[in-house]
Amino acid sequence: QHLAVNGGFLEVSDDKIIIVTETAETPDEIDVERAKKSLADAERKIAELKGGDKAETLSQAIAQQRRAETRLAVAKFATPAALKKG
Repeated sequence: QHLAVNGGFLEVSDDKIIIVTETAETPDEIDVERAKKSLADAERKIAELKGGDKAETLSQAIAQQRRAETRLAVAKFATPAALKKG
């Protein structure tokens, strides 16, 4: 099973995995077009903020970029039926 997770932590033991996270999406739950738009928006923000003095805003844009990249990577495992609805 593949999941896109945002924040939190993961614990692996011999026979189980515990995930505590803000969000977790299966490939079939990811709206690929929305994730692509979010990635483009984050990349635009990062380009605008680089070299500036807005470190916190830049950090937020980088986090947005990473979330979108993770969602798109996990979405590649979506079932054919899920891909048709998007």
